[in-house]
Amino acid sequence: MRNVTRTCGLVPRRHIALLTLLLGALALSTPSAAAAPATATIIAQGDKRVAVLENEWIRATVSPARGGRVSSFIVKRNNWEMVTDAANGGLFMDHFYEQNWPGEFLDAPYEVEVVEAGPGQASVRVSCLSTGQWGDR
Repeated sequence: MRNVTRTCGLVPRRHIALLTLLLGALALSTPSAAAAPATATIIAQGDKRVAVLENEWIRATVSPARGGRVSSFIVKRNNWEMVTDAANGGLFMDHFYEQNWPGEFLDAPYEVEVVEAGPGQASVRVSCLSTGQWGDR
């Protein structure tokens, strides 16, 4: 069995470059984004729990019931939603390359916990234990 865990503000190691570019572009478009106080909370959204990471400039929602993906990423300056509403939409979805699409993690339930709640830094950890099922292999 494999354990899939993401920590440090939702960043799996393979996505660090993408998120660095995204946040770098965001930092350039917002004055002193690094100084904005940050929060991490777990709230009810309908009958599900979601984790919300937020500061003065952005709001990211992580959906543990939908594979631990970032289901919403809003730039507050212009209320720009960067995530599609499609059934398979989201950022930082987990998938083992050996598995057939969609793999076991797309809508697998993940555990979520707040690691840091702010004010200087906010992060959550989402994790899921693999069943080891590899499609037709």
